Amino acid sequence: MRAANPFRPRSRTGVAEAVERIKGWTRQALGLAETTVVSVLELPCQAPGCPPTSTVILVLDDPKSARRTMVHGAIGEVGEADVRAAWAAAGPDGQF
Repeated sequence: MRAANPFRPRSRTGVAEAVERIKGWTRQALGLAETTVVSVLELPCQAPGCPPTSTVILVLDDPKSARRTMVHGAIGEVGEADVRAAWAAAGPDGQF
């Protein structure tokens, strides 16, 4: 079995659309305005037993506060139920 190479080029087909869906689901789940900044990042996961990539969702309510949550899996694999469950588990401060 080959180890995952985090530096290999990945197919990015459909990623922009998936990011917009995740942002929309986050806005719905948290009742956010369209003007609230939501950022979606795909990062390698280093934790034991974690899938090779995780999707991190950040909400910047104002310059002094930010909330975040994480879904295990690549951006293209994240569904609405995953986003809602991640925000529910994150609590009001949005920590993972």
